[in-house]
Amino acid sequence: MKKQKGERMNIAKCKLDKRGRITLPSSFLKANYISPETYDIVIQVIAGNSDSIRIVFIEKGEEE
Repeated sequence: MKKQKGERMNIAKCKLDKRGRITLPSSFLKANYISPETYDIVIQVIAGNSDSIRIVFIEKGEEE
């Protein structure tokens, strides 16, 4: 299947629990060397896109 312009590539499927928390797969975290002890997560809106967000991983101690 040919990728269409503007088509997004899915890299992980996450579950949303009853309290609204997102669980990222441990394989995604390991592959990207992300651990809860060393990174904070910021969720940002994407202007002009009502059905998407951006998840940013910020190393603890760094400025956003």
